[in-house]
Amino acid sequence: SPQAVDPNLAASALRAAIQDGELATLQRAIAHLNKATNPTVRSQLLAGVGAANTPAKSKLVRELLLGQSLRSNERVRLLGSHMSVRENTEAAWVWVKENYEAIIKTIPTSHLGYLPYVASGFCTQEKGAEIQSFFADKVKDFPGGPRNLQSVVESIDLCFARKKAMQQVMRDFFKNTVTAKR
Repeated sequence: SPQAVDPNLAASALRAAIQDGELATLQRAIAHLNKATNPTVRSQLLAGVGAANTPAKSKLVRELLLGQSLRSNERVRLLGSHMSVRENTEAAWVWVKENYEAIIKTIPTSHLGYLPYVASGFCTQEKGAEIQSFFADKVKDFPGGPRNLQSVVESIDLCFARKKAMQQVMRDFFKNTVTAKR
């Protein structure tokens, strides 16, 4: 029974199985998701499916996102978790931009303000600016949209600032280490 396994453990195991397994593992998870009615089981399966990490697996997830089997409240969460996997971030973002009109038709208006969060895995100033310009007009009338977009852009900027600071720390460390040995 689903209650026999710790939900977080089950989700982690599914993520690992889908990332390390064959395409068929993901296909089986999607088939189970399509039939599952228990919210806990659906949540575990969504966590696993979202972790798909190759172009072929990602294509199946994107098809699922535009299909009929997901509940409307599951779509933004799945898209966000899928885009947060480093291997998917760029290709999934291109897909979001190309399919934006189709995507928003599958998501209830009350959830559309959360869409900018799908892009929160980026870490460059250029991407922050791109996310800002892509979403600014699109989410301005959705509940929470402008605030959520601002939050995402700020987190991208902070990530970039941290990355720059860490690069400087590493440069200083290696420069001082090499100099000290002479």
